[in-house]
Amino acid sequence: MEMMLSSRFIIACLGLLIIASTALARVELLESNDRGCSFRYIVEAPSTQTQDSVNSDGQILIWPDVGMNTTDRFVQPVRVLFIALPQGTSPLLSVQSMKSEPAGFGLQGRPPEIRADKESPDEIGAKITGSQDWRGFQLARIEIVLQSGSAVNSTILREIQVNIRFSGEAAAPASYERETKTLPSFAVNGINAVRWWKLQRPLRSLDEQIESWPVFDLYKFAVTTQGVYELSANWLLSNGIDLTGQPVAGIKMFGNGGRLLKKLPSQEVDQGLKEISVLIEDENSNGIFEQNDRILFYGEGLKGFDYANDSYLANWAHQSPFSVENVYWLGLEQGASDGLRMNSLAAALGGMPQSTTTGRVYYDNDVFIYDSYFQSQSETGLIWYATTIDPGQFRTLSLQCEDATGGPGKIKVRTRAQQSAYNIEVKIGENSVIPFGNSEVVQAEIPAGILNSGFNAVQIINNSTSRWNHLNYVELEFERRVSAPSGFVELLAPDAASGFFAYTVEDLGSDGYLFDITDPLHPLVRRGNSFADSSNASQRGRYIALRSDKIDKPVFRGVNRIDESLDYRRLRDPSLEVGIIIITYDDWYDALEPMIDFHRNYKEEPLSAVRVKVGDIFDEFGWGNYDPVAIRNFLKYAYENWRGPSGSAEPPSYVLLVGGGDYDYRNLISSADQNWIPPWNELEVCTDDFYVDFNDSGNDLLDMMSGRWPVQTESEVEAIVNKTIQYAITPLYGPWKNTATFVADDEWKNGYCSEFLHTTESESLINQILPDYFTFRKLYEILYPFRTSATTSRKPDATQDLIETINRGTLLVNYKGHGSEHVWTDEQLFVMDRDYALLDNPRLWPLFVAATCTWGGYDRPNTRCFPELLLAHPTNGAVACIAASRFTFVSQNQELSREFYEELFRPGLETRSSLGHALRTVKPLKDRNSLYHVFGNPVLRLATPEFFAYVSEHDDSLQALSLYNLSGYVSKDAEVQVISVASNDRKTLSLDDPQVWSDFQGVVEARVFDSEDSAAYYWCGDTDRAPYYYGLPGNAIFRGLASVVNGSFNVTFRVPRDIQYGGSNAKVSLYFYGKSDSEPDSSDGIGILRPLRIASAAASEVDSLPPEISIWLEAPSFSSGDQVSQTP
Repeated sequence: MEMMLSSRFIIACLGLLIIASTALARVELLESNDRGCSFRYIVEAPSTQTQDSVNSDGQILIWPDVGMNTTDRFVQPVRVLFIALPQGTSPLLSVQSMKSEPAGFGLQGRPPEIRADKESPDEIGAKITGSQDWRGFQLARIEIVLQSGSAVNSTILREIQVNIRFSGEAAAPASYERETKTLPSFAVNGINAVRWWKLQRPLRSLDEQIESWPVFDLYKFAVTTQGVYELSANWLLSNGIDLTGQPVAGIKMFGNGGRLLKKLPSQEVDQGLKEISVLIEDENSNGIFEQNDRILFYGEGLKGFDYANDSYLANWAHQSPFSVENVYWLGLEQGASDGLRMNSLAAALGGMPQSTTTGRVYYDNDVFIYDSYFQSQSETGLIWYATTIDPGQFRTLSLQCEDATGGPGKIKVRTRAQQSAYNIEVKIGENSVIPFGNSEVVQAEIPAGILNSGFNAVQIINNSTSRWNHLNYVELEFERRVSAPSGFVELLAPDAASGFFAYTVEDLGSDGYLFDITDPLHPLVRRGNSFADSSNASQRGRYIALRSDKIDKPVFRGVNRIDESLDYRRLRDPSLEVGIIIITYDDWYDALEPMIDFHRNYKEEPLSAVRVKVGDIFDEFGWGNYDPVAIRNFLKYAYENWRGPSGSAEPPSYVLLVGGGDYDYRNLISSADQNWIPPWNELEVCTDDFYVDFNDSGNDLLDMMSGRWPVQTESEVEAIVNKTIQYAITPLYGPWKNTATFVADDEWKNGYCSEFLHTTESESLINQILPDYFTFRKLYEILYPFRTSATTSRKPDATQDLIETINRGTLLVNYKGHGSEHVWTDEQLFVMDRDYALLDNPRLWPLFVAATCTWGGYDRPNTRCFPELLLAHPTNGAVACIAASRFTFVSQNQELSREFYEELFRPGLETRSSLGHALRTVKPLKDRNSLYHVFGNPVLRLATPEFFAYVSEHDDSLQALSLYNLSGYVSKDAEVQVISVASNDRKTLSLDDPQVWSDFQGVVEARVFDSEDSAAYYWCGDTDRAPYYYGLPGNAIFRGLASVVNGSFNVTFRVPRDIQYGGSNAKVSLYFYGKSDSEPDSSDGIGILRPLRIASAAASEVDSLPPEISIWLEAPSFSSGDQVSQTP
């Protein structure tokens, strides 16, 4: 048989340096400089086109690089592009030319479970939809609408040429390039713009930065309601705080008010902990804090009639959705400025007497949450409802109007009606104060004579005959006497009036306390029952009056020590220089210490790391209060200010959130767990992108890369730490590292047969996107029969194959189809409660990528999702999962996975993308991509083999019954191809032959596969329609080991008789591992030889040697009595 010389056989994808990523596919850059750019975008035919089930006259069109905008009725395909702008300029867009054609069908209808972005569709064309700063660069976002029209007719864009001019005077370019890897991957002109970045403003001094937090120990106290609180010397001592004998002047208290933190990144935030004014009752007036002395401070809980005013929950709530406790701090500062004290409130002399004031009461009982698009309970986390009023039914509330005069009042009611069918009536007693309410918020003036002193029955009636109504809240304002029959009263100055007013509080003696709380951080105080104060129309005066027995005590919540030994001194320290921030639940801080060394020594991307206690974030950026926005504010601060001792270091790139959480922030639904690291929930969205997006645009152009370990115990933290380090630093070598498993749902859904995309798109990923060095396992449900019982219809054979494949080892498990938090497919292919215990794959941990809905819904309060358990198992499961937390589009799921893989499988050690980088790069391209999370360490790289095997000589064909010979070598070098940004042309660089790794000693495993074939499948069993043909991998015809000596190897085997004679697409897959004599660490690599021809007839030689057959369990060394796995 002839020997064929082959100087360089290696997988193209291993040696491919892709300069233009999938984000810029089919975009031709025509011109680019610092004055502007122009590009042409050619819209190819959709990769998939199917009948729409929502709009019968519409079609679902899928392009591999196109996202979706949703309107009230339709879904519109939109291509998103970014243009980098020189700093100081603004973009001017013009369309130079455009080609389109009629489609012959209508737009895709919007599925009801997907929220609408806008009212009506846009016309085809291009427009700038905003600009923002991203990691120092200024970027403009461009939307290109590919299809416009109506339900029955539409037009499709085929080609568009766009010109962008940069208006204004550009700043001088920076002295060096930044983001050379990331910026060109999603900005059209990114390869030319890596020096158009903004120089950072000069940092303030270190001391000035840290002054945002006091430099002495602080004691933490929590309150839940409005009132006056005391810290007596004896009570403090009982909590381990001894201030006796200390100068009163050095006592200071702090608190920032407890209002919700601002949601938008651009909104102004407090830069430091604020000192509040207190009243110190020094019995001996000697300036020394002694046994009978006490500190009084005014405190507010995280609720109130006007608590949510001026916040993103204005008119929606009366309390924080995150916590019930507001925090105040006590400290002693020696030898510095005196602490702030309450000034005196004026006596009631000369003021205009006020005998009445405005009383306010509300009913806002948080019981459940709801989303209008699902018409049921949903997972928003922010908006809660009190009760459901069924059609024709009513709810009666009892609201107390203490000491009401019977004068006029106001009422406001907020509800949510099914399908917005509002028809409510509101009664107080027998009086109909709102006869017909036809909107979400209804309000009315209450005539005099209706409200009584004491409890009043407020009745909410749902007069709809077919639609339910959820009650959010009821607000009531009434006229009341200036009195305090219960010992506590809040008083309001006359509304919209200016003047000097006097108040005498009935039922309050001379030992009463009177406070002006118009500025709640700096109250004024007076003893007795009368006072006077000026008020103006622009700021209505607020006051409280109380008896001394109504003074309460806070709850002691611990101490924040200035000298605690941590990876940081204070979080507002600009001298910090890190690549990854690990935010952890406080109790798990020590368990994460191995991750510091791991990141420092991770050769794929060495990074300095810092562990940060989430409690310190809530203290220093939430001022002690539990508010998820504090996490975003901290990361934004670190990104903008942490520049190292030199002041010029790169900002942090990654964040890892260590801790689970759920949308039930206050444990109203369940107290079975807690929010270790809370998620961000809003509407039907649960996303960690909120924490790493530092711009208001919401375009998912993220400033940092994030990942999450949704753990609940320290043992789970330790398990993932160990798995991550073993996977990345000391991997288990073997052919599992080049095995990829693709799982696809079948065409059946709820008894209907139309869902072909799951299989066809899985085939597309294998054939077009993933490197062909993988050995692919195709677990498509279409290949498996139904096993039907009286109550179920399942495909258990598919489940068995999936479990066995995972247990034998696979680098990747990709799923495409329908799913939930616990299940894949209607046929129950992969079920958490049933299958989790069957996994037995120690050290063979795959990456799961699930292009399905809600499988990553880690934020449910009563249950865990499957990825949580896979990640946290100490020996089995997964090393990471990519999954969505909410409902997503079928087409969008596919395109995200396509783009994710193109970014992930970059060639060569120097350019491989991390999980976080790959996901961040594709997120700006599609709506709802923010729902996808990296459950795992975002810095981690997939454990694909690092180096390369080449075949130098081999027989020209495989012939049955004959010996087949090949020889080759291993190398560190790869062939390289480049895709031109301008033309997308693929060019091979002229490189020398890869060099033999001459001191490498190890083992190569050769796996030989028969010629690939195809098979026909008839969708829905309909043989009258054309069949679908899918690829069948060739059967394995040989698997054996050979030694690698000084970098070279030889493989010889006899070809079996049972092969496809005359086939032309056989292949040899090579996997090697071992160690170089000159290097400390072991290594592995991959190679492929394809296509191989198969001879049309068997050889004539006679094989007289019988095979040697050995049988064992697990390994050849197995002995009777040894333990085996569940699938030996």
